Amino acid sequence: MMVCKMKSLFLVLAVTIVSAMISAPALGEVLFFEDFIDATWNTRPEFYETEEKEWGYIVVHDPCTPGTLNYYCNNSGYPMGGFQKYIINAPAGLLFENLVLTGRCYANNGAYGYAGIRLCSVDESIKLESSVVGPGWETLTVDASADPDFTGIDSVMVVIYGIDVTANDPPADAINDWLQLDGDLVVSDLCADVIGAYGSEGDFNLDCHTNMTDLSILASEWLDSIDPCNPNGDTPWIRSAPFDDTLTIHYVGEYWGVPWPAPGAAPVGNHQIRCEDLTMSLATSGCWDADDPNWNNAILDTIGTAARGAWWGGQQGNALLPHLDFWTGAEQFTGTPEAVSVYSTRIDIYLDAMAEVGLLDSFAGIVLAEENVTSRAAILDDLYDHVKANYDIDVYQWWGPETTVPSFLVGADGWVIDTGVLDGVDLRRYVQRFIITGKPVVVVPNAEWAQGSPSYTAAQWSYRHALMNICREYNLPACFRWIYYPAALGGEPTIDFRYGVSTYMDTVSNWVISYTDEVQAYASDYAGLASADSATGDGIAMGPLGGVDLNFADDFATSEFIVNADIEGFRHLLWEETLELALRSWNGDAPSASLIYRFTDDGNTANYPTCSVDVSDVASGSSVSLSISPDGVTWYHTTTATSAQTLSIDTNSDANFAGISEFQVKIEMSGTLTTGDVAVRIDNVGVTADIQ
Repeated sequence: MMVCKMKSLFLVLAVTIVSAMISAPALGEVLFFEDFIDATWNTRPEFYETEEKEWGYIVVHDPCTPGTLNYYCNNSGYPMGGFQKYIINAPAGLLFENLVLTGRCYANNGAYGYAGIRLCSVDESIKLESSVVGPGWETLTVDASADPDFTGIDSVMVVIYGIDVTANDPPADAINDWLQLDGDLVVSDLCADVIGAYGSEGDFNLDCHTNMTDLSILASEWLDSIDPCNPNGDTPWIRSAPFDDTLTIHYVGEYWGVPWPAPGAAPVGNHQIRCEDLTMSLATSGCWDADDPNWNNAILDTIGTAARGAWWGGQQGNALLPHLDFWTGAEQFTGTPEAVSVYSTRIDIYLDAMAEVGLLDSFAGIVLAEENVTSRAAILDDLYDHVKANYDIDVYQWWGPETTVPSFLVGADGWVIDTGVLDGVDLRRYVQRFIITGKPVVVVPNAEWAQGSPSYTAAQWSYRHALMNICREYNLPACFRWIYYPAALGGEPTIDFRYGVSTYMDTVSNWVISYTDEVQAYASDYAGLASADSATGDGIAMGPLGGVDLNFADDFATSEFIVNADIEGFRHLLWEETLELALRSWNGDAPSASLIYRFTDDGNTANYPTCSVDVSDVASGSSVSLSISPDGVTWYHTTTATSAQTLSIDTNSDANFAGISEFQVKIEMSGTLTTGDVAVRIDNVGVTADIQ
């Protein structure tokens, strides 16, 4: 048995379309659909001399049984499909009249196999077709005797195809045996022919064991999109347009794999049905070295999974955000990392493969691994720069849960965050630290449960509900870690869990489903809640300082101002990589915002505080003002800047600020409608006072 070995996905998809037919083929000679099978393969027999069976692109040519072509489905449970394109010439000096095409096809395992023959006109449009949905052999006839398009012509195009959705190893389904045209045997012994086929991982169904009652319809749709008789069709896993949407609360997804099959292709209870209403996927994608023995199976499997999801999900407007697991192992957190070039090469292999099959711009972006820590910031920053220099794609960074807050130690086009224990104001501030960077934020709520584990406690439900409220407030997408473990947590997870098992997982699932239904029903122009613009800080203690004067400074080197200050107009603020705080227009509104620093401490008093702020940039029509108050009600000494300068206030001669137990400093910013442009920038807030 000889195997037509597809060495990589690139050889199957990344070939040049040959615009003209090869002239005057002999009767029965096979020509290839050049979109997928390079015509030069007929001079490269080394590609089909091995009996090795690769993961998803299998064609077996059996020389012991003349006239057979088998399409295999591998052990991983993915469907297979293949076809041959025949250009058949009439004998010299003759023309085809009263054309009748006959052939024998075999589709195995009941409704699991589908095979057929097609007759195409010279312009490669489908004219007539006969097919069989198994089991067993069936003689198929295409009668074009009454069709004027097939009268008085000297050549015809015939396509023989088969699609296998079983998981037998090896199966023997979707076989074409022989072909007659006008009663003449034109294909009976394929042993001398070079056989090519297009096999795809899960084009219309993820699970080969699935009983698909509408198999023939789905198979026809699949075939139409790749068949040479339909040259305008797209490969069914190539997305027709780039992803150019904004990730909002309407995007609710799963952190794990790519859950989208062809519409109607998954059975009730399957993973895809559980996820059928999800509009996003934060998909795990492994990366290996080029010489790693896992490369073919692991990388290509990742490509196939992402490709299928990009197509079916793309048809529904879904967002695919793969995170690339490029680390070797524990060095992600501890130990000695590999050279950055090792990681960048692994990422390049993946991204080049995606670009090769036209998928790269179908992603909402990529994520550099998951739950990284600041000790690896330099590596992540280098990898960000590398990807941005070589690929046109957004790169998200994923910090570890609760351990760190974002800083500009790493380049990022967006953030992925997960949190498991923070609640209340701490959780809200944690998320705000990412939002203030002005970059997209994707949250990963925890929705996992292990069989035999306790139910969620009230505290565990509290932070879950709080996190979803923050998503509502700030219009954020969520990708749930929605996993059921059949044994104690730490065992192998089962993501294809079914409903009706009467476990606590049903309660967790209903929470996810209810949230999904709720937010996807929000208006298309939903922009969050008004409360998102207000935040209350903790205030700053004046003392006791052991006789040392108050000397407070905020240079915006961190996002600690979210903890210290009361904020209004939060969504108009932007914490920039220059480590300045900017005011910008948000959602088309004229920008305005304020920060109030509150200073207080029982048993201590302050005399004649001073305050200052650097105004580094002011656009036309914009302004920054600084004022001070002993009680937060009446404000004194207001000073305003409409150009770059330092604003300062000294209350030394004002009795309102002698021996006060508290005081507040307010910075107000406003601008004209600038549609996202920065109106003002501030830096270096300073406050001093004599403490007694």
